[in-house]
Amino acid sequence: MNPTHLHLLLNHLPILGSFFGLALLAAGAVSHAGQRWFTRAALAFFIVVGVSAVPANLTGEPAEHQVIKLPGVTQHAIHEHEEAAEAALIAASLLGAVALGTFLLQQRDHPATARALWAVWALALITAGLMARTGYEGGMIRRPELRGELNQGIEK
Repeated sequence: MNPTHLHLLLNHLPILGSFFGLALLAAGAVSHAGQRWFTRAALAFFIVVGVSAVPANLTGEPAEHQVIKLPGVTQHAIHEHEEAAEAALIAASLLGAVALGTFLLQQRDHPATARALWAVWALALITAGLMARTGYEGGMIRRPELRGELNQGIEK
């Protein structure tokens, strides 16, 4: 497996995990019977998002060295993806840390759990948005149909 394959494999976990975690958190907010289970599952997802964002980010540089040589790949597209990934990594790391703290608070039935969950909600929404942008910018590197280039040949 080359660095590009590894990067493409790893980057899906923090992106999709942030959205799955949000879905679980929302389910916990509306469910009475399974609220604790859904919330714990969401927090676990967010911890995984925080941890998995690190290797996804670290494999980006080696992947860049491979794809920059390919036709149609621009330094500008890679730079936009890198900038988005940096912000997403920071948000995901914060989310993972706060989710872990919230998980531990919930474990002890601490009164601050409810406030901590609000922080998790805010960070999860921010992280999901930044992850979506990072994935979009990553797709722009090597996907001509996303850049609107696919129809150019057909229209002529």
